[in-house]
Amino acid sequence: MLKRFVFPMFIAIFVVPTCCLAEKTIEEKWSKWLAGFEESEKTQPIGENPIICVGSSSMVGWKNMGRDLAPLPVVNRGFGGSTLPEAFFYMDDLIVKYNPAVVMVYEGDNDMFTVEPSYFRMLFEAFETQLRKKLPDTPIIFLSIKPSISRLNLWEKTQKANALIKEYTETKDYLSYIDITGTLFGDDGKLDPNLFVEQEYKDKLHLNEQGYLKWVPVVKPVLEREYKKAMEIRNAKKKCCDTSCGKK
Repeated sequence: MLKRFVFPMFIAIFVVPTCCLAEKTIEEKWSKWLAGFEESEKTQPIGENPIICVGSSSMVGWKNMGRDLAPLPVVNRGFGGSTLPEAFFYMDDLIVKYNPAVVMVYEGDNDMFTVEPSYFRMLFEAFETQLRKKLPDTPIIFLSIKPSISRLNLWEKTQKANALIKEYTETKDYLSYIDITGTLFGDDGKLDPNLFVEQEYKDKLHLNEQGYLKWVPVVKPVLEREYKKAMEIRNAKKKCCDTSCGKK
């Protein structure tokens, strides 16, 4: 019930001018994704203290995330074509229910079609504030919106959005910003076409395996750092609780 109230307010305040989707439409749009996640968990249940990675198709496409970021307990909950408001809508289903130690977010590719950078910054502020209320001890990491060959016309706008998000994350110690932009450019200063999928997507929007491997040296150290801090806090609280319980 709360989600049904909060999300329409969220849309009304931030994105009504550009993203007027009825709640029923949103639920129908993503029902198959959620069903797929639930089905996969029957054979591959999610353990305690995972790192939940949520986002659009650039998150979905990281098929070897578990291998690339091992031994970190990453769980990919990307749903292709999504926007930040939709990640907000499914916050409970995709993030909160797992009680993750860390949350990593990749959204923005699709938002840039409909909202201005300043709006996107407000969207993220609303998203992280609500998530923090539900998970007060969980650090949140934002992956910068990547450049792509097919959307170079949006790159200037995207850079502004990235800068605003980075600036915002620096105001709170539980937020981190990972800039993956530089990983996709060649020595000539241009985007490396060899890092983008060519056969399935002619537009060179999505990354191939080599593209994601470029992200690993930038992403993994931050995840390791934040996961370590988060687990230290959780273990300390558990120890304190166990001690208190033992005294009774």
